[in-house]
Amino acid sequence: MILRRFTIDDLEPVFNNCWSKPEVWQWTNYKPMKTTEDVVKTAEMFTEEWLGAYSRYSWAIQLKASGDVIGRFFGMHSEDRLKQIELARGHYAPGLPV
Repeated sequence: MILRRFTIDDLEPVFNNCWSKPEVWQWTNYKPMKTTEDVVKTAEMFTEEWLGAYSRYSWAIQLKASGDVIGRFFGMHSEDRLKQIELARGHYAPGLPV
């Protein structure tokens, strides 16, 4: 897997793989997102400002072999103690203890 900065091209795949799936986002503080427009307007992600805010530590999780974007790693400053991973269901802990 590769962690990298998001681009606007990642909106559709990360929505389809993660944020459109209740079993992925139910543990987050997001309201249900039914469209990519909801991601932009409601969650305020994938805006120019969001894509440019690298200090937010929001990284795309990409499969090295296929290039598919399967989720997001979000971690704030260590003193904030907020770390969050949103990952497409078929990719939970391949080879890793859960």
